[in-house]
Formats: sequence, C-alpha cells, structure tokens
Amino acid sequence: GSPYETQGVFGPMVIRDEGGFRMWHLTSSRTSDGMSIVIRLRRSDDGESWSVVSERPVFTPRPGVPVRPW
Repeated sequence: GSPYETQGVFGPMVIRDEGGFRMWHLTSSRTSDGMSIVIRLRRSDDGESWSVVSERPVFTPRPGVPVRPW
C-alpha cells in the first residue's frame, strides 16, 4: 500500500461551509517507521459520502518535536 495506509480513523471534527462539509480527523497509519498519527482532511457535499482532499496528511507530528498549541 501507500506510505499513508490507513489503519483507523478517529476524532472527527466537521465544519459546514458554503461549499459543503469539511472534516478533519486523526488517522493512525502504519509506516516504515512504525505506527504514526496524522491529521487528514476530507470533503463532502452531502455530509454522508466523504472524499480525501489530499493523499498526503494535512499535519504530521514528528517524533521528539513537541506540538505547541496556538
């Protein structure tokens, strides 16, 4: 599979805008370095069928680098 092969989807956050719906969610993926958690973005017109906006994660925390909140 791809280096971003999805193992699970959890923690969705959905926002409705004029173009439909956007959903950010956490995804656990199995990579060559082991398990990693990334944030992905999906879009939907009806809120039921979702498509991945990009094959690459929106945000990938790096091991050893603290995640600073805004």
